[in-house]
Amino acid sequence: MKKGTRLAAAILLAGIMFIAATGIAGAHNLYIETNTNPEIPIEQEVQIHFGHPNAPESCMIVPMEYARVHKPDGTIADLELEEDSGYRTASEATYWTAEVTLEQEGDYVIVASRGPIYFDPAWHSLAGPPELTRDWAKVIIDAGGEEQWDKAVGLEFEIVPLVRPYDLEVGDTFEAKLLYNGEPVKAEYAAAHESESIHDPEVAQVGETAEDGTFSIYISKPGMWTIKGKYDMEEAGTWNATFDLPNYFDQGDQLDYQVKRNQTLLTLWASSLGAAPAGPQGPEGPQGPAGQPGPAGGAGFAYAALVIALVALVLSGISLARKRG
Repeated sequence: MKKGTRLAAAILLAGIMFIAATGIAGAHNLYIETNTNPEIPIEQEVQIHFGHPNAPESCMIVPMEYARVHKPDGTIADLELEEDSGYRTASEATYWTAEVTLEQEGDYVIVASRGPIYFDPAWHSLAGPPELTRDWAKVIIDAGGEEQWDKAVGLEFEIVPLVRPYDLEVGDTFEAKLLYNGEPVKAEYAAAHESESIHDPEVAQVGETAEDGTFSIYISKPGMWTIKGKYDMEEAGTWNATFDLPNYFDQGDQLDYQVKRNQTLLTLWASSLGAAPAGPQGPEGPQGPAGQPGPAGGAGFAYAALVIALVALVLSGISLARKRG
């Protein structure tokens, strides 16, 4: 290999390692989209995403542990999940979808749990102990009748609203609490509008809950909001890998971890003052076809910036290589 070619390859490899080290893919969130204010009876679509609302191109299919609907009468039913792609081709499925029948008056709660995932920072030459991460997601549907939005549904890590999570308007304050195994915990929280990155502290609302797990969010824009809780525990254990992650582990491997990371996310919608609540990015929602990319921001800009930087590095390397022969 010529000296110039080796130099260009080294620069390209450095760029790829930089992208891996930033851990962008590892910062994905599990969240649910559906119509939260339907007229019953109706059968409607539920979408379960793993990625970023502000960067739909980041969403991907991940193994799911379960998806369920908690009905107003107290019964619980599993949802039958299918892969879907929205605006992409069927061979590039990016989220799970299910149909849910709403025929009772009252509040429905849709929940989902992603299968555990193991991560070792040493894979990318980063500091820190190996982690096992669990993710849960939740959305509350107002179907009229008796309201039960303030009841926990038994998720291991759960956001429980303290104010009505629907009919919110710009200028309102949303209050909630975080429960781990049914008990309030002091943990981290973050919230962001669908057009912004929940991982960007310059635009997201981030902080730590009170000792009793309570926190509040200011609703500054109409549209979809994602509210996230994160609770890390120093808890050693061993995970029996349930799938293959090429170059890192195989199904059946016994992987030791020192930290258990719990993440939970609640989706809600807000309207402008006096306006009807905005619907989700569903098939018939006001924001266009399912999965249609919205305004780029936060994570979207991060992806674009990294790609531009990588291309610039490669082009510079190639140019320099040619000059040096």
